[in-house]
Amino acid sequence: MSTAPTFMQYAPCAQVDPDLMFPHPQDRRGVAAAKSICAVCEFTAECLARALSPETRAKHGVFGGKSEHERREIQRGRPVPLDYGPIPPKHRRIAHA
Repeated sequence: MSTAPTFMQYAPCAQVDPDLMFPHPQDRRGVAAAKSICAVCEFTAECLARALSPETRAKHGVFGGKSEHERREIQRGRPVPLDYGPIPPKHRRIAHA
């Protein structure tokens, strides 16, 4: 069993109800609310790397600003839109993780 890294105790998500970070995958508003927490976090890259790592892979919830579906797409090598905040779709860039 792995222990949570130190950065996780300082991340904004550590200050909210944990259920907020684990919305139902089809709950668009819930996913957007969780991503809004990630949008102000300085540890997003570390969190996403941890969520994608085989040793600490996160199967559920929003981690590093990415939903369950988006993390699966990243793992498959598919581009995922950057969608931190209300950016109109035509202006979104594609992230390759």
